[in-house]
Amino acid sequence: METAVVSQVFATAGPVPGLMPPGPGYRLRVVDATDEGTLRTVGGAGTVVVPGSSEPFRPRPPALLQALRNAAASGARVVGLCAGAVVLAQAGLLDGRTATTHWVHAEEFSARFPAVRMRAGRLFVADGAFFTSGGGLAAVDLALHLTARDLGRAYANDVARYLVAAPNRAGGQAQFAKDALRAPTATPRLLEWMREHLDEPLSLERLARVEHVSQRTLVRWFRREVGTSVAAWVTHERIERSKVLLETTRLPLSQIAAATGFGTAETLRRNFRAQVGVTASAYRTTFAHRDGTTSGGLGGDRGAGGRMRGVPGPSSI
Repeated sequence: METAVVSQVFATAGPVPGLMPPGPGYRLRVVDATDEGTLRTVGGAGTVVVPGSSEPFRPRPPALLQALRNAAASGARVVGLCAGAVVLAQAGLLDGRTATTHWVHAEEFSARFPAVRMRAGRLFVADGAFFTSGGGLAAVDLALHLTARDLGRAYANDVARYLVAAPNRAGGQAQFAKDALRAPTATPRLLEWMREHLDEPLSLERLARVEHVSQRTLVRWFRREVGTSVAAWVTHERIERSKVLLETTRLPLSQIAAATGFGTAETLRRNFRAQVGVTASAYRTTFAHRDGTTSGGLGGDRGAGGRMRGVPGPSSI
């Protein structure tokens, strides 16, 4: 399922009617992990995606683990979906790094791989050129996140709409394990309301009034259900909205700041650089759509080989 889901997202990130054409898009290839001949081709991929399996902790063939190490050494972006994170850990690629996996496997994962900083319950985690996701359908969120890094947030949102998927669920969002599923809350409704009012002040007092709860209850409830603080979530959403406006309009930063709730261009600049790692102006130069095309990918991932990720031409996965 994870292979099919991710293939669908990346296959859509190409010339699709109604979407902004991003250029040549991605070339996809499925490799048999038991075939040493085809495993050699992994080293030439820009991104290597490892799905989970029904036996997540069984030992994997040495040839597969070596192929993953070779790919990482050549600068590839390496992705472990759900229990696929176990395979990356078996290859030693996650030692000293932060990762996640399905919440069912998190405890055993931590016991088997103590050198990996497990962040149980996250939708996905990015650590340099290594990406891991939670349960099966969190693969959609991670694939859209990678598409946004390569082709821009506006295009990734278009892909999500084309696939009728929820756009832009942040990696730090909770996987909504057993307790949350037992007790449905108004969280999705509140998050949608907050997105509709990002250009306005979103104080705890105001949000508590919207949900008819105390501020203390709101803070505790929000962190449990969403996996982060209210302030961090709001900042993230404002940054994502800013990305879309930077990519698709020529509005000055002062107007984008007003439209996204940052207030001033300086506040937008400071938060944007802290969250994204580049200036807002550099981001606009990279992703601004001119004549229906993009100027390349920001990516920001460097593997051991030091190559910058991006899509100036076709990228293989």
